[in-house]
Amino acid sequence: MRGPAAGIHLGVLRRRHLTRILLQRSGAPDLETTHPLGVDGGIERFGVAVGTREEFVVHPFHSRSYLAAGGTPMRIAIATNPNYRVELWTPTGTLERVVRREGGRRAPTLAERAAAPTLMKRYLEGVDPATANTIMAEVPTPDSLPALVGLTVTPQGELLVQREGFLPSQVSSLWEVFDSSGRWLGELRLPARTRILSVGTDHLLVQRMTVDDVVLIEVHRLRR
Repeated sequence: MRGPAAGIHLGVLRRRHLTRILLQRSGAPDLETTHPLGVDGGIERFGVAVGTREEFVVHPFHSRSYLAAGGTPMRIAIATNPNYRVELWTPTGTLERVVRREGGRRAPTLAERAAAPTLMKRYLEGVDPATANTIMAEVPTPDSLPALVGLTVTPQGELLVQREGFLPSQVSSLWEVFDSSGRWLGELRLPARTRILSVGTDHLLVQRMTVDDVVLIEVHRLRR
């Protein structure tokens, strides 16, 4: 994707690769020890033809799949996005529960749309500015944001669904909390650009990225 923007031909194709997730128990692989679970949709990308080449570009409003596991007994949580739908699977391949929210997606605001080109430039590092600007002008802006941007399962089996926290307009990271039976418990707010790494009985271990893109590992006190 190098060279002048003049005279290039662009075409846009929206693509995701759906892959079945298989859980393999220890030992030699066979049908008895392999259990099919949900679907991994990967990261949504846009295919852009530049001259005779095709490159796939990630938009800041892209959808991606999330997978997490935890609890006793263990459950595997899978969310493919863009809709608010989280599947909870047993290790033996049984779909035990689906946590969903109708209307979980929302349209980006005017401010978020205006900030998208600046965010997108992070995915185009190494591309000359003229070509990068042309590509950004051709890639369509999704009509809605993905319903969730993070997923965690606690040792107690609680499901934490991250709703926001990574766009400049979002000043905090919002997580929705469900108990092990799928009942909604409430919301949890953390600093912006924060992901939960693990949950203890009285603390959270998180990864937070500063405005200067410095990654910090922090411990936050948790009161249940």
